[in-house]
Amino acid sequence: TFLVGCLLLAMARGRVPWSFCHVCDGEDSLHLLSLSRRIPEAWVDWRHGGKRPRERMHSTVLLNMHSAEHLERLKRLARRSAPIVVQLRELFCQRVERIKDAEVYCIGIGLASPGMRELKDTWNADTPPDQKRRHVPYDSEGHISLVYIQGSFHKVAEAFVEQNRASVEGRSLTLNHITYQDEWGIDHRILLEGSGTSAGEPAAKLQKRTPPPAPPMPAASLSPSDFPLPMMSQPSASSSSSSSSS
Repeated sequence: TFLVGCLLLAMARGRVPWSFCHVCDGEDSLHLLSLSRRIPEAWVDWRHGGKRPRERMHSTVLLNMHSAEHLERLKRLARRSAPIVVQLRELFCQRVERIKDAEVYCIGIGLASPGMRELKDTWNADTPPDQKRRHVPYDSEGHISLVYIQGSFHKVAEAFVEQNRASVEGRSLTLNHITYQDEWGIDHRILLEGSGTSAGEPAAKLQKRTPPPAPPMPAASLSPSDFPLPMMSQPSASSSSSSSSS
């Protein structure tokens, strides 16, 4: 038993530390879980990914944070950085080209965050050129794969996306911390303690884009026979919240 425990600890400690931002908070302010639950179970390809759980709805900040100095650098940067805004940029349904053994589509949401990009660029300003891509490999804030769809349902999935696009795109969430995950897989909250307007957002623009959250959208139990699908209720404006702990 002792040896098994040591082996499990060694395996857990083999993780590469990294940092990210949770995009789905405890209140589901962006209604990502609500949207996912509206997608009929019959459409879902569970073998190739299924539905993304709340804790995996995140956007990468920095990868390969191997040394203690990396963590200290991030803490120093966070102390100077104001809370950041993450916006739902695009709802999409696309073929997953990397999956070769089946026809699989993904309903996902593209993200945008000038504040997060500013934070990454500030990090890279003090990083040797040959190390920049190790920590910040992406030129955008990426996307969240919400649900993997069987190929036979991709037409109704595309219709679902089109009918719900207007009620999803443009929603935004204000985040007051970054999550750092250490080599043990333990999450640590690093507060963004800078003052002023949320990073990357002019005050007037931020006020316009982030009013109080709209009421949660009701979940619906749908099946392919329900096509055409009902639209999700149109929000009055994009929502804003502070992320809860991971």
